[in-house]
Amino acid sequence: MELIVDISAFASVVLSFILLINSQKNSHTPKTVKWLCLLLLTTILIANVFNFIDFFHGFIKGLKNSF
Repeated sequence: MELIVDISAFASVVLSFILLINSQKNSHTPKTVKWLCLLLLTTILIANVFNFIDFFHGFIKGLKNSF
């Protein structure tokens, strides 16, 4: 189950990068939207870092309990 969450988290990061790149290419996009895209990307990256830390902490804890 955690693997599905990690894959979807990675997909959200990729989609956020695409959104950020597309908003930077479009010259008609207001600066507010560009800053909101950057804030969204930063928030998603921070959440995913915490998710990966939690996943690997549980993975290592499970390995220790199996031995």
